[in-house]
Amino acid sequence: MIKRAFLIASAIVCLTAFSPAHADESFDQRHEGTKPAVSGLNAKLDLGWYHADGTAPAFPGLPTPIRVNAFAAQGAVSLPLGSAFGLQVDGALSAGRQTGLGGKVDTRSAGVGAHVFWRNPDMALIGLYGHYIRSERGVLTATSWRYGAEAEIYLGRFSLEAFAGADSHTITPAGPGKARKTELAATARVALYPVENLRLDLGVEHSFRRTALAGGAEFMIDTGKAMAPSLYTRASHDGKETTVLAGMKLYFGPSAKSLMARHRQDDPQVNMLGHIGALDNAAKAASPFGSPVTGGKGKPVWTPLD
Repeated sequence: MIKRAFLIASAIVCLTAFSPAHADESFDQRHEGTKPAVSGLNAKLDLGWYHADGTAPAFPGLPTPIRVNAFAAQGAVSLPLGSAFGLQVDGALSAGRQTGLGGKVDTRSAGVGAHVFWRNPDMALIGLYGHYIRSERGVLTATSWRYGAEAEIYLGRFSLEAFAGADSHTITPAGPGKARKTELAATARVALYPVENLRLDLGVEHSFRRTALAGGAEFMIDTGKAMAPSLYTRASHDGKETTVLAGMKLYFGPSAKSLMARHRQDDPQVNMLGHIGALDNAAKAASPFGSPVTGGKGKPVWTPLD
Protein backbone atom coordinates (compact mmCIF):
# COMPACT_ATOMS: atom_id res chain seq x y z
CA MET A 1 0.00 0.00 0.00
CA ILE A 2 2.82 2.42 0.89
CA LYS A 3 4.75 1.73 -2.32
CA ARG A 4 1.56 1.95 -4.37
CA ALA A 5 0.65 5.36 -2.93
CA PHE A 6 4.17 6.67 -3.55
CA LEU A 7 4.26 5.32 -7.13
CA ILE A 8 0.86 6.82 -7.97
CA ALA A 9 1.86 10.20 -6.53
CA SER A 10 5.22 10.13 -8.34
CA ALA A 11 3.58 9.15 -11.63
CA ILE A 12 1.15 12.09 -11.51
CA VAL A 13 4.00 14.49 -10.72
CA CYS A 14 6.12 13.13 -13.60
CA LEU A 15 3.27 13.01 -16.13
CA THR A 16 2.42 16.62 -15.38
CA ALA A 17 6.00 17.78 -15.73
CA PHE A 18 6.87 15.87 -18.91
CA SER A 19 3.75 15.78 -21.06
CA PRO A 20 4.83 14.45 -24.51
CA ALA A 21 2.16 16.50 -26.26
CA HIS A 22 4.25 19.61 -25.55
CA ALA A 23 7.75 18.15 -25.77
CA ASP A 24 8.75 20.02 -28.95
CA GLU A 25 7.24 23.38 -28.03
CA SER A 26 9.07 26.29 -26.46
CA PHE A 27 7.88 27.59 -23.10
CA ASP A 28 6.39 30.72 -24.69
CA GLN A 29 4.62 28.71 -27.43
CA ARG A 30 3.25 26.25 -24.92
CA HIS A 31 1.65 28.86 -22.65
CA GLU A 32 0.81 31.73 -25.01
CA GLY A 33 -2.80 32.74 -24.56
CA THR A 34 -3.41 30.57 -21.51
CA LYS A 35 -5.01 31.78 -18.31
CA PRO A 36 -2.64 33.03 -15.57
CA ALA A 37 -1.49 30.60 -12.88
CA VAL A 38 -3.32 32.71 -10.28
CA SER A 39 -6.17 34.96 -11.39
CA GLY A 40 -5.29 37.61 -8.80
CA LEU A 41 -4.63 38.15 -5.12
CA ASN A 42 -6.97 35.87 -3.19
CA ALA A 43 -7.35 34.23 0.22
CA LYS A 44 -9.37 31.64 2.12
CA LEU A 45 -10.13 30.97 5.77
CA ASP A 46 -11.06 27.54 7.10
CA LEU A 47 -12.70 27.09 10.53
CA GLY A 48 -13.56 23.60 11.73
CA TRP A 49 -13.73 20.92 14.41
CA TYR A 50 -11.32 17.97 14.50
CA HIS A 51 -12.10 14.61 16.12
CA ALA A 52 -9.91 11.50 16.32
CA ASP A 53 -10.58 8.08 17.84
CA GLY A 54 -7.73 5.59 18.15
CA THR A 55 -5.22 3.91 20.43
CA ALA A 56 -1.73 4.57 21.81
CA PRO A 57 0.67 2.24 23.69
CA ALA A 58 0.74 2.96 27.43
CA PHE A 59 3.23 0.07 27.62
CA PRO A 60 4.64 -2.05 24.76
CA GLY A 61 1.87 -4.30 23.48
CA LEU A 62 -0.80 -2.66 25.66
CA PRO A 63 -2.91 -0.26 23.54
CA THR A 64 -4.96 2.37 25.34
CA PRO A 65 -7.99 4.13 23.78
CA ILE A 66 -7.32 7.75 22.87
CA ARG A 67 -9.78 10.45 21.86
CA VAL A 68 -8.95 13.96 20.66
CA ASN A 69 -11.33 16.87 20.08
CA ALA A 70 -9.98 20.20 18.88
CA PHE A 71 -10.93 23.50 17.29
CA ALA A 72 -8.96 23.96 14.08
CA ALA A 73 -8.30 26.85 11.72
CA GLN A 74 -6.22 27.21 8.59
CA GLY A 75 -5.88 29.88 5.97
CA ALA A 76 -4.01 30.74 2.80
CA VAL A 77 -3.09 33.75 0.69
CA SER A 78 -2.24 33.27 -3.01
CA LEU A 79 -0.76 35.69 -5.50
CA PRO A 80 0.56 35.54 -9.06
CA LEU A 81 4.29 35.54 -9.85
CA GLY A 82 4.11 36.83 -13.37
CA SER A 83 1.66 34.96 -15.60
CA ALA A 84 2.67 31.30 -15.49
CA PHE A 85 3.72 31.00 -11.84
CA GLY A 86 2.15 31.51 -8.44
CA LEU A 87 2.88 31.59 -4.71
CA GLN A 88 0.66 30.52 -1.84
CA VAL A 89 1.42 30.92 1.88
CA ASP A 90 -0.49 28.72 4.35
CA GLY A 91 -1.02 28.90 8.10
CA ALA A 92 -2.80 26.64 10.59
CA LEU A 93 -3.70 26.52 14.30
CA SER A 94 -5.48 23.96 16.46
CA ALA A 95 -6.26 23.69 20.17
CA GLY A 96 -8.15 21.02 22.05
CA ARG A 97 -8.03 18.17 24.52
CA GLN A 98 -6.92 14.55 24.50
CA THR A 99 -8.54 12.00 26.81
CA GLY A 100 -7.26 8.51 27.48
CA LEU A 101 -3.54 7.93 27.93
CA GLY A 102 -2.41 9.92 30.99
CA GLY A 103 -5.93 11.22 31.68
CA LYS A 104 -6.79 14.56 30.09
CA VAL A 105 -4.14 16.73 28.45
CA ASP A 106 -4.32 19.87 26.34
CA THR A 107 -3.19 19.78 22.71
CA ARG A 108 -1.89 22.76 20.74
CA SER A 109 -0.50 22.94 17.21
CA ALA A 110 0.64 25.66 14.82
CA GLY A 111 2.30 25.67 11.43
CA VAL A 112 3.24 27.64 8.32
CA GLY A 113 3.74 26.44 4.76
CA ALA A 114 4.30 27.61 1.19
CA HIS A 115 3.65 26.48 -2.39
CA VAL A 116 5.62 27.76 -5.40
CA PHE A 117 4.13 26.45 -8.62
CA TRP A 118 3.59 26.62 -12.35
CA ARG A 119 -0.01 26.22 -13.48
CA ASN A 120 -2.16 26.25 -16.57
CA PRO A 121 -5.73 26.31 -15.14
CA ASP A 122 -7.01 24.37 -18.16
CA MET A 123 -4.40 21.65 -17.91
CA ALA A 124 -2.28 21.11 -14.79
CA LEU A 125 -0.25 22.37 -11.85
CA ILE A 126 3.23 21.34 -10.77
CA GLY A 127 5.26 22.87 -7.97
CA LEU A 128 7.25 22.61 -4.79
CA TYR A 129 5.72 22.51 -1.33
CA GLY A 130 7.09 22.78 2.20
CA HIS A 131 5.82 23.41 5.72
CA TYR A 132 6.84 23.48 9.37
CA ILE A 133 4.51 22.36 12.19
CA ARG A 134 4.95 22.28 15.96
CA SER A 135 2.52 20.24 18.06
CA GLU A 136 2.29 19.98 21.86
CA ARG A 137 0.40 17.14 23.50
CA GLY A 138 0.76 17.28 27.28
CA VAL A 139 4.45 16.67 28.03
CA LEU A 140 5.21 15.60 24.44
CA THR A 141 6.37 18.06 21.78
CA ALA A 142 6.56 17.14 18.11
CA THR A 143 7.99 19.23 15.27
CA SER A 144 7.88 18.39 11.58
CA TRP A 145 9.32 19.69 8.31
CA ARG A 146 7.57 18.46 5.16
CA TYR A 147 9.07 19.05 1.71
CA GLY A 148 8.49 17.66 -1.76
CA ALA A 149 6.75 18.08 -5.12
CA GLU A 150 3.04 18.44 -5.78
CA ALA A 151 1.01 18.12 -8.96
CA GLU A 152 -2.54 18.34 -10.24
CA ILE A 153 -3.97 17.27 -13.60
CA TYR A 154 -7.32 18.68 -14.75
CA LEU A 155 -9.52 16.40 -16.87
CA GLY A 156 -12.87 18.09 -17.32
CA ARG A 157 -14.75 17.68 -14.05
CA PHE A 158 -12.05 15.37 -12.67
CA SER A 159 -8.80 16.36 -10.97
CA LEU A 160 -5.87 14.05 -10.19
CA GLU A 161 -3.85 15.39 -7.25
CA ALA A 162 -0.60 14.10 -5.77
CA PHE A 163 2.27 14.88 -3.44
CA ALA A 164 5.55 12.99 -3.08
CA GLY A 165 8.24 13.95 -0.59
CA ALA A 166 9.40 13.43 2.98
CA ASP A 167 8.60 14.30 6.58
CA SER A 168 11.49 15.08 8.91
CA HIS A 169 10.16 15.09 12.46
CA THR A 170 11.41 15.20 16.03
CA ILE A 171 9.59 13.97 19.13
CA THR A 172 10.59 15.18 22.60
CA PRO A 173 9.03 12.67 25.06
CA ALA A 174 8.59 12.88 28.82
CA GLY A 175 11.82 10.99 29.44
CA PRO A 176 15.40 12.01 28.61
CA GLY A 177 16.51 12.62 25.04
CA LYS A 178 14.64 13.04 21.80
CA ALA A 179 13.48 10.86 18.92
CA ARG A 180 14.02 11.89 15.31
CA LYS A 181 13.08 10.37 11.98
CA THR A 182 12.86 11.24 8.27
CA GLU A 183 10.30 9.19 6.38
CA LEU A 184 8.36 8.97 3.14
CA ALA A 185 5.29 11.17 2.69
CA ALA A 186 2.90 10.69 -0.23
CA THR A 187 -0.65 11.49 -1.25
CA ALA A 188 -2.69 10.40 -4.27
CA ARG A 189 -6.24 11.66 -4.71
CA VAL A 190 -9.02 11.76 -7.31
CA ALA A 191 -11.53 14.63 -7.12
CA LEU A 192 -14.83 14.96 -8.96
CA TYR A 193 -17.01 18.05 -9.41
CA PRO A 194 -20.50 16.66 -10.26
CA VAL A 195 -21.58 20.30 -10.43
CA GLU A 196 -19.17 23.20 -10.36
CA ASN A 197 -19.91 24.12 -6.74
CA LEU A 198 -19.61 20.59 -5.30
CA ARG A 199 -16.35 18.66 -4.85
CA LEU A 200 -16.06 14.98 -3.87
CA ASP A 201 -12.67 13.33 -3.43
CA LEU A 202 -11.16 10.00 -2.46
CA GLY A 203 -7.53 9.01 -2.05
CA VAL A 204 -4.68 7.47 -0.11
CA GLU A 205 -2.41 9.38 2.30
CA HIS A 206 0.83 8.07 3.81
CA SER A 207 2.81 9.76 6.59
CA PHE A 208 4.57 8.72 9.80
CA ARG A 209 4.48 5.03 8.80
CA ARG A 210 0.72 5.06 8.50
CA THR A 211 -1.30 4.69 5.32
CA ALA A 212 -4.90 5.90 5.42
CA LEU A 213 -7.87 5.90 3.10
CA ALA A 214 -9.20 9.45 3.02
CA GLY A 215 -12.19 11.15 1.49
CA GLY A 216 -13.99 14.46 1.58
CA ALA A 217 -16.77 16.66 0.29
CA GLU A 218 -17.18 20.42 -0.09
CA PHE A 219 -20.17 22.48 -1.20
CA MET A 220 -19.88 26.19 -1.95
CA ILE A 221 -22.84 28.54 -1.67
CA ASP A 222 -23.00 30.69 -4.80
CA THR A 223 -23.33 34.29 -3.64
CA GLY A 224 -22.60 35.85 -7.02
CA LYS A 225 -19.84 37.84 -5.32
CA ALA A 226 -16.08 37.60 -4.90
CA MET A 227 -16.56 36.34 -1.33
CA ALA A 228 -18.31 32.99 -0.96
CA PRO A 229 -18.74 30.48 1.91
CA SER A 230 -18.59 26.70 1.70
CA LEU A 231 -19.28 23.74 3.99
CA TYR A 232 -16.93 20.77 4.05
CA THR A 233 -16.11 17.50 5.75
CA ARG A 234 -13.11 15.16 5.58
CA ALA A 235 -12.51 11.74 7.10
CA SER A 236 -9.71 9.18 7.11
CA HIS A 237 -9.10 5.70 8.50
CA ASP A 238 -5.80 3.81 8.73
CA GLY A 239 -7.01 0.59 10.32
CA LYS A 240 -6.32 1.82 13.85
CA GLU A 241 -7.63 5.35 13.99
CA THR A 242 -10.48 7.30 12.48
CA THR A 243 -10.31 11.08 12.08
CA VAL A 244 -13.03 13.51 11.05
CA LEU A 245 -12.74 17.21 10.24
CA ALA A 246 -15.77 19.36 9.43
CA GLY A 247 -16.40 23.06 9.18
CA MET A 248 -16.80 26.12 7.00
CA LYS A 249 -14.52 27.93 4.55
CA LEU A 250 -14.66 31.52 3.36
CA TYR A 251 -13.20 32.31 -0.07
CA PHE A 252 -12.03 35.83 -0.95
CA GLY A 253 -11.07 36.44 -4.57
CA PRO A 254 -10.81 39.05 -7.30
CA SER A 255 -14.15 38.01 -8.83
CA ALA A 256 -17.15 35.71 -8.43
CA LYS A 257 -16.55 32.15 -9.66
CA SER A 258 -17.48 28.55 -8.99
CA LEU A 259 -15.78 26.26 -6.49
CA MET A 260 -14.07 24.32 -9.28
CA ALA A 261 -12.78 27.55 -10.83
CA ARG A 262 -11.48 28.80 -7.47
CA HIS A 263 -9.59 25.55 -6.92
CA ARG A 264 -8.00 25.69 -10.38
CA GLN A 265 -7.55 29.44 -10.91
CA ASP A 266 -6.86 30.73 -7.40
CA ASP A 267 -5.60 28.60 -4.51
CA PRO A 268 -4.06 25.10 -4.43
CA GLN A 269 -5.37 22.66 -1.84
CA VAL A 270 -4.30 23.12 1.80
CA ASN A 271 -4.01 20.09 4.08
CA MET A 272 -2.07 21.36 7.08
CA LEU A 273 -4.84 20.34 9.49
CA GLY A 274 -4.72 16.79 8.19
CA HIS A 275 -0.96 16.77 8.65
CA ILE A 276 -1.30 18.13 12.18
CA GLY A 277 -3.57 15.18 12.95
CA ALA A 278 -0.99 12.75 11.56
CA LEU A 279 1.78 14.45 13.53
CA ASP A 280 -0.32 14.17 16.70
CA ASN A 281 -0.62 10.44 16.02
CA ALA A 282 3.16 10.21 15.84
CA ALA A 283 3.53 12.15 19.09
CA LYS A 284 1.10 10.01 21.02
CA ALA A 285 2.83 6.86 19.73
CA ALA A 286 6.01 7.95 21.51
CA SER A 287 6.45 6.26 24.87
CA PRO A 288 5.58 8.52 27.83
CA PHE A 289 8.65 7.05 29.54
CA GLY A 290 11.09 8.11 26.83
CA SER A 291 11.84 4.62 25.48
CA PRO A 292 11.47 3.80 21.77
CA VAL A 293 8.17 2.38 20.60
CA THR A 294 8.25 -0.62 18.27
CA GLY A 295 6.14 -0.99 15.17
CA GLY A 296 4.21 -3.99 13.97
CA LYS A 297 7.40 -5.79 12.87
CA GLY A 298 9.28 -5.04 16.06
CA LYS A 299 11.37 -2.26 14.50
CA PRO A 300 11.81 1.02 16.40
CA VAL A 301 9.49 3.72 15.14
CA TRP A 302 11.59 6.40 16.85
CA THR A 303 15.36 6.45 17.15
CA PRO A 304 16.48 7.98 20.51
CA LEU A 305 19.12 10.70 20.28
CA ASP A 306 21.84 11.43 22.80
